[in-house]
Parts: sequence; structure tokens; C-alpha cells
Amino acid sequence: MARNNTSGKTSTDHVYDGIRRGIFDKTLKSGQRLPEISIAKEYDVSRTPVREALRRLENEGLVQIVPGWGACLASPTKQEIIDTYEVRENLELMAIRKASHIITPLQLCMLQEQIDNERKAFEKRDLELYMNVNDAFHQIIAESSGNSTLAWYVKNILSRTNVQTI
Repeated sequence: MARNNTSGKTSTDHVYDGIRRGIFDKTLKSGQRLPEISIAKEYDVSRTPVREALRRLENEGLVQIVPGWGACLASPTKQEIIDTYEVRENLELMAIRKASHIITPLQLCMLQEQIDNERKAFEKRDLELYMNVNDAFHQIIAESSGNSTLAWYVKNILSRTNVQTI
């Protein structure tokens, strides 16, 4: 993968971050088509990093890829949103149960720091910052569970619910 010299990120990361930012700042709309060629031109990359970024976003439930047609932003139904939050609730309950027995003082301090950061982001009315800080809070709990697979699923479900919240 090609690297962006200024940030050390790959071209795929650059495209992924840009599309994701477009989702959160609402410059990209639910159901909007995401043509590979246009995205490649916009980011001055080949189509390969665009495809890889779109696959990552699809794995997070943010994009739908239809063979022979292309990619578009996901438009979850009300039931899909309800189902996603139900899964999130159960994953986070499992993480809390497991973490409550083994969480370290350092991890508790990290959680408190995230709570303080959440409050500041809320006061600034910065939705993207708030969601990032909130995700970090929940991710610390998941990682404190000692179960890396559970932490991966929590990270994935947080991304899905963030987009559904917007």
C-alpha cells in the first residue's frame, strides 16, 4: 500500500478517513452513491486504495457494496437500527461484567479522563469529538474485559451505531 508521506498513513487510510469524515459531517448523505473513479480522482489515488477503503467501511456497516453496481452509503432501516443497538447493549454488558472483575486502577483513571473529555466536548457542542471520546470510553471498558475478540466487536458496533445516530 502506498503511504502518504506527511502523515505516515496509507492511501487507503487517507481515503477511509475522508469518507468517514464526510459521513459524520453530513457532506455525504445516506444512500448516496460512492463512485470509485470519482473518489480516486478526489484523493489522487488509484482505484485499489478506494476499493480497500470501501471494503473497510462496508465491514463497519457504513457502506453497502453491490456487485456490478458499486458502493453507496448505508441506509439502515428502523429495524436494522433497533437490532444493532440490541447487539451493542449485549456486547457492552458482557464487557462490563468481565471488566468489573479485572479492571486496573490505570484503566479506571483512563475512564475518568474520558468522562472529563466527554464533558468538554459536549460543552463545545462538537459532535465528532464527543463521539470519538465516547467511543474511547466504551473501548477502554471492552479492552479491560481481557477479551480481544469482544473488544473488536465492540469497536465495530460503536462505529455502526455512531453512523445510525447521525
